[in-house]
Amino acid sequence: MLPVPVRRWLSLIPTLFGVGTQACFFRRLIPGGPFDQEKALPPEIERNLRERYHLNEGKGSQFLRYLGLKQDAKKIAAGEAHTGLLYCAL
Repeated sequence: MLPVPVRRWLSLIPTLFGVGTQACFFRRLIPGGPFDQEKALPPEIERNLRERYHLNEGKGSQFLRYLGLKQDAKKIAAGEAHTGLLYCAL
């Protein structure tokens, strides 16, 4: 039997996973997108922004990026920090 503090810390892992999952999927229920508040952008700029933040990928791929389980090797080598909240914005 594990001590109580260890059990509490271990129970934190599924709790944080559940909260993160709910936050990601509830954000998808809100109408609109991350670039709707801006003035009208030319289609090529909007396409570049969606590509930059991986919003043109599927929902599953975006969710894995949100959790930090899927990242680009080039960005990791460049030392760019994980920006998970941006990937689940749409």
